[in-house]
Amino acid sequence: MSEKIVIEPAMEADLDELSEMLGGLFAQEGDFRPDKDKQLRGLRLIFEHPSRGRVFVLRRDGAIVGMINLLFTISTAEGGFVILLEDLVIHKQ
Repeated sequence: MSEKIVIEPAMEADLDELSEMLGGLFAQEGDFRPDKDKQLRGLRLIFEHPSRGRVFVLRRDGAIVGMINLLFTISTAEGGFVILLEDLVIHKQ
């Protein structure tokens, strides 16, 4: 039986699980401390301001196994708009 793997825009219903994934990422880094309220607030800001960024999820058989957070900004080096990869999390499984 083959697995169905898709990358698609995250939905508001995914926010809780995405904040948990970010908490796991930040727990590995010395510069950040997991704070679910902050992670949820940041994710909601991206959802509410799609001109500022997008969040995509990787689903395997309907379950989230990864996420990527892309932010839109301006690069003076490139002289135009660029996409910044802010967070990338993939489950180990």
